[in-house]
Amino acid sequence: MGLDRRPRALRRRDGCRRREGCRVVASRTAGVDTVWLPWVTKTDEEMNRGWLRHGNPPGDPSKAPRCGARTREHQPCRAPAVRGKRRCRMHGGRSTGPRTPEGRERSTRARWKHGRYSAERQREFQQRKAECAAFNAVAAAHGAWLFAAAKALLREEAKAARNARRRRKRRAERLLRVELAKRLARVREAQQRLAALKAARAASGAHHQRDRDKGHPPVHQVFASRRR
Repeated sequence: MGLDRRPRALRRRDGCRRREGCRVVASRTAGVDTVWLPWVTKTDEEMNRGWLRHGNPPGDPSKAPRCGARTREHQPCRAPAVRGKRRCRMHGGRSTGPRTPEGRERSTRARWKHGRYSAERQREFQQRKAECAAFNAVAAAHGAWLFAAAKALLREEAKAARNARRRRKRRAERLLRVELAKRLARVREAQQRLAALKAARAASGAHHQRDRDKGHPPVHQVFASRRR
């Protein structure tokens, strides 16, 4: 049984008509009877792409990742990338690249510019970063020790100043109590003197009163008469 691969116009002219729900895979004109198989519905995109051999369904290139390489028009390439690669077949997607160490070294040095992002620079940067981190850790520990020592010193100085203030306060209170005691003693002494003076005056007044009662002249009159 052979397949009818003639154009559609010839197949229609020879009377090969599609039945409801079936499709023609053989024709009378090919020398065999007409064979009808169940019809498989296809979308417009599938009809445009065509089916693969052995009944395999076609893929969808529109869903494949794009190449993205810069073209001559300075635009990103829109061709589908090779499976497992990031570039299409026209921009190195089919290339395996250098495989030997010498070839890889040449490929690395081919577009060498300044080497700021090379592996050697990255390793050196990581090494210096580790050294800086270690230095910062030691500096932080030393700073913490100095800070703790300074804090302890300030605490001792504050304690000494507080004790000095307390001593000065106690000394001032003691001197104040002594001064108050002295003043109180002077006041009491003055009170005693005043009381004694009042008693003496009272005794003298009583004596003069007795003299006046007896008819004796006052003492000042006697001294005045003597002066005369």
